[in-house]
Amino acid sequence: MKEAIVLSKRQLPATVDELADFVIVGNEAIQGFKAKLRACTKSERAHQARKQALNDGRKISRLVIDAEIRLGELLEQIPRNIESSGRGTIVTHKSLPIGINKKESFIAQTIARNPDVVEEVFQEKSDDIPTRHDILKKINHKKHQQEIQKKSNEGKTIEIRDKSIDLRLGDFRKTLKDVPDGSIDLILTDPPYPKEYLGLYKDLSELASRKLKPNGFCITYAGHIHLPIVMQNLGAHLNYYWTCVLLHSGQTLNVVSRNMIAGWKPILIYQKGFKKLSEPFQDVIQGTGREKEDHDWEQAIDELSSIIIHFSQPGDIILDPMAGSGTTLLACKELGRRSIGVEIDEQTYNILKKRLRDNGL
Repeated sequence: MKEAIVLSKRQLPATVDELADFVIVGNEAIQGFKAKLRACTKSERAHQARKQALNDGRKISRLVIDAEIRLGELLEQIPRNIESSGRGTIVTHKSLPIGINKKESFIAQTIARNPDVVEEVFQEKSDDIPTRHDILKKINHKKHQQEIQKKSNEGKTIEIRDKSIDLRLGDFRKTLKDVPDGSIDLILTDPPYPKEYLGLYKDLSELASRKLKPNGFCITYAGHIHLPIVMQNLGAHLNYYWTCVLLHSGQTLNVVSRNMIAGWKPILIYQKGFKKLSEPFQDVIQGTGREKEDHDWEQAIDELSSIIIHFSQPGDIILDPMAGSGTTLLACKELGRRSIGVEIDEQTYNILKKRLRDNGL
């Protein structure tokens, strides 16, 4: 495949079959160059070899992607066949050339429809060789962001009229001053996990110590990496009660910075004062799968429901000071609890309003 480095875009194959073969062989060659990059050490000689492999690999990759774009354009032109499904409905499909399946056809056409993304990927400064995977990932990300913005725009004009939900836009450290001290039955929330947000757990602890009723619980999700600091910050104004395990359902999380595959997530339980639960609570919660349609950190509603049932009573007031997509608020409504939700990000706040409206609130 190395001889392809000297090819120009105009010299690429012209037929669908030839382009498909070129893409297959080219992607194999790209993986070979990426293997060379990983094998290079930090010596000066290896540095030069890596630089050459990176340069050659990027050229090959660009040619392969250009071939895939051309392939996608040709596949796009294939007319669809119209047939009856036998159930009174009409279905359409394309008669793809031999050797090209639906998945490969879809990938090629998707890349062909997004030449701007291809340019973005190749113009980014990177010490690696771009692949079709990188391009598809960016295409999906942009599509997701467009969908999120559409939801946010729709949510701007929505007003939540349900009196059991008090929804606020702003910073929980400022927007809850009118909530009387000692008036909240339960705080249930999921703060962001990165290092720069660790201070929020201390602010949460301070807030809980004032707003919770005596012996009220503050329950929060947490990540693994900074767990000791998170627990230290929560313990600044509250008493540690217990740690629950949320078992991940389906795909697990690979924590690259530790090279660990996380099959569970901590749920930390702290209390203002101390009073034993009246009923036993199972501290292993089976996850029902991550719901990320409205927010990247969205949690599943069923997971929260079991916590709400055991740590509060119908009619209680539950506070989520970092409400995100509003899962806590929805669970509270389903279980007959009142809720207060605060969200600092306006886009997320608008999406939250839309989600509540879509659920009949």
